[in-house]
Amino acid sequence: MIEPKEYLGGVNGVPQFNDRKEMWETLKVTRVESHSPSVVEYINSLKKYYVNGSVKYECFSLGESEVLDWYCSRNQLKELLFFWKVWELPEISNTLKINEIDEDSNKAFEWSSPFILGGSLAWVLHNGGAYEKPTWSGSESKNLGDQAASDLIENDYENTLVFDSGKAWCSFFYDVAWDSTWVVLNKEKRLLHIIMATDTD
Repeated sequence: MIEPKEYLGGVNGVPQFNDRKEMWETLKVTRVESHSPSVVEYINSLKKYYVNGSVKYECFSLGESEVLDWYCSRNQLKELLFFWKVWELPEISNTLKINEIDEDSNKAFEWSSPFILGGSLAWVLHNGGAYEKPTWSGSESKNLGDQAASDLIENDYENTLVFDSGKAWCSFFYDVAWDSTWVVLNKEKRLLHIIMATDTD
């Protein structure tokens, strides 16, 4: 497991507002091409049932930052206002076409666990969209969810943070029952996975 990182600046080693501001202004982000057949299969399966909506998946590499590492190593993403500021980073907002971010978006995300990610993905898939849902058994949905989660986590449960949301935190979502977001971050590799899904009747 990654140990809490030290920070040489700030006040008594604790990053301050200006440190966080500089981090968000200078953090380098690179889109990473995913080569996971299991994640692709899950995304494509969910798309079949979200016929009036959309499903997006992207992966990004976050650049080196002592401030980011300080917060990530302490599991304090929400204290960093991560789920507000990360959506404003050009590489992420342009790739995912994120607009009209709710200024309370940070509150829309809840800390989850890598141990239940597969079940969460499977539950959403098995419930289907507004008009379509799988005809297969629940075990098939669970299998698809678990395999996708395994690839996202890469068996690194100790260093993986998972947050999810059922809120319409930006204009992508229809603000109905089929809004889902999963954020999976490996805090050692700084590898960020984002799945966004929405449908409407």
